[in-house]
Amino acid sequence: MRGSMKVVVALILSTVAGCGKDSVLGVGTTTATGSYILRTINGNDLPVTVERIGDDSTEVLSETLVIADDATFAVSGTARVTESGVTGTESYALDGTYTLTGTALVLDFSSGVREAGTLSGGTLTLASAGFTLVYRK
Repeated sequence: MRGSMKVVVALILSTVAGCGKDSVLGVGTTTATGSYILRTINGNDLPVTVERIGDDSTEVLSETLVIADDATFAVSGTARVTESGVTGTESYALDGTYTLTGTALVLDFSSGVREAGTLSGGTLTLASAGFTLVYRK
């Protein structure tokens, strides 16, 4: 069970990543470099339960996305996992590259997952696997 919950968290949280340069072609005016903090999942403030199977559950406690100007990003966070009555806190980290064209961004995670989202006024919104994640600078 623990392995499957980690996969779910990683997929949901892999949505949690960034954007950066002005654009792939250097055209446009939007920049995204900096640190973003995950504020809500499906409109709910953290912590948020992202999976529950019987008495087992996974909650996202916190997450930070750092977007670099070299078209890379890194995500780090903490989740609370309850399995067979035992609750523990686990850290996770993800990374990859991105492209940004205007306000549309595409995230290519090192794991092979690809996600899309939008950036507007310091707010990054990503949608994946039935979850909407909102990050703010």
